[in-house]
Amino acid sequence: MFPVDDAPDDCELLRRMADQACGLSARREAWGVFYERHARSVARACAGSHASLIGIDKVRDAVSDTFLRAYEKAATFRLSGASPGDQQRAVRAWLMRINDNIVRDYFRNSPVVAFVEDGELDEGQTLRQDVSASTDDAPGSRVNLIEEGLKTLSDREQRVLRETVFWYIDGAVQQRMPHAAMEKLAGEFDTTPANIRQIRVRALGKLRQYVLDRS
Repeated sequence: MFPVDDAPDDCELLRRMADQACGLSARREAWGVFYERHARSVARACAGSHASLIGIDKVRDAVSDTFLRAYEKAATFRLSGASPGDQQRAVRAWLMRINDNIVRDYFRNSPVVAFVEDGELDEGQTLRQDVSASTDDAPGSRVNLIEEGLKTLSDREQRVLRETVFWYIDGAVQQRMPHAAMEKLAGEFDTTPANIRQIRVRALGKLRQYVLDRS
């Protein structure tokens, strides 16, 4: 194991993990340092986002699978010339995308239920169009505006939006999520899937209006 002061940065660790010319022990050593550096952060984020749906034991499995997949996909990570802080943020965002995909994979063949029906106005798509048409050309400021708007919503509205956004497929006519996920969400608020859909529409409408009022 590398001495703490001499441990390579994240990009170098990923490069070594992907380098087939390195011996297997060197690649595994790099992976071990990478795992120790990021595992707790990924575990906290995964538990916070998904424990209520998949359970804490499955969270542990998802975290393990995330780092195994990161080892296999290390060559796909691209970032250069960044500070250690920027590297850490980029790497953890990449790891969480892997983690999210793994959680979705757990439900790949599960029954699904629509949370945006055919022919229904998709307020989420309308919101994205409004934001894209904003006169402010700075993407970061748009994201900040949406984050500010989310804070004005109730905890229930925020929870419903974040959960349905997780399953959202851009461009799909009918948006679906696993039946188990919808039932869990509805049970959390002692309501029905139909009302969850209405909460989502109302919350997106409020968020859209917040963005329009400040654009």
